[in-house]
Amino acid sequence: MGQFLAIGDVAKACGVSVRSLRHLETHGLIQPARTEAGRRVYGEKHVHQLSRILLLKRAGYTLSDIARIIHSPVLDPQTLLDVQITCLTQQKTAITRLLSGLKEARALLGEQKALDVEGLCTLIREGQYLMTQKAMQPVLDQYFTQADQKRWEDTAKTLFSPEKQTDYQKQWESLIRRIETEIDAGLPATAPAAQALAQEWLKLQTPMVEALGPEQWSRAAKMYSEMDKWKTEDHTTPFSKEVYVFISQAAQALKNPEG
Repeated sequence: MGQFLAIGDVAKACGVSVRSLRHLETHGLIQPARTEAGRRVYGEKHVHQLSRILLLKRAGYTLSDIARIIHSPVLDPQTLLDVQITCLTQQKTAITRLLSGLKEARALLGEQKALDVEGLCTLIREGQYLMTQKAMQPVLDQYFTQADQKRWEDTAKTLFSPEKQTDYQKQWESLIRRIETEIDAGLPATAPAAQALAQEWLKLQTPMVEALGPEQWSRAAKMYSEMDKWKTEDHTTPFSKEVYVFISQAAQALKNPEG
């Protein structure tokens, strides 16, 4: 298959960061092709390799372990999917939707059918989202009680159907990417364009803020404002500290245009 994706497109499709893809490349785990202009591009074999790497990571292997075993002939896609299915089953209802997708992929591979790049990226994306949630649990426990976390989960389910949750997540991802682009371009947080981005941010927050109340939302704000204290490769967030500071300043400028 001749389809190739740029690094940003693969990151978006699979739910990983560009930085993470480059990190894997630095460790020699994945080697994308290059265009004549020197740009990284990823084809079917690279996405298959990425799926193996991330499945092993979700199964508990370190990058050093993965670097030693990733080229082993016994680590075929069917075996890796079986490992992932076992891990997900142990997490019960929280991963029902992803587990269904993995079983379907396993069945296709069992029939010696290949998943296309888009299908693999979707599978990887959902798995990455689950892994991020699991890795963040110790951080969430610092700021929210179990009852608080259950309330957040129940509120999200009440406000959004599974399809709407996916759309809501995509809206956030799109907004965050646009903010990152503007930060890289040097846009001041006080500029009208920055304030327009802050308006979008606040609008996306509104349903959850109104449902949960200001006290719960202030805890979330505190958690993100203190991300320097807990953010690691495993404990990560959908956006960087730079994005959080930028949007906070833009929101403040929006609230006090003359200040």
